[in-house]
Amino acid sequence: SSPAIYGNELYIGHNAHELLCIYKSTGEIVWSYSTEGIINTVPLPSPDYVYVTSWDKNLHVVNRLSGQLVF
Repeated sequence: SSPAIYGNELYIGHNAHELLCIYKSTGEIVWSYSTEGIINTVPLPSPDYVYVTSWDKNLHVVNRLSGQLVF
């Protein structure tokens, strides 16, 4: 998917069924979150959460700081 930026973090979904949070200043991976399907939509970061859909037909709501599933 196309990347999304919020503050110093870059959020990228990809074909390996993962959502990655990367520090844009260093390139360091902060966390990764796995889904059951390809992520080809742009993640939508907000102050507390990152929203992303995947081919597993689910909306994943992930804590923006920890990468843990919220809903």
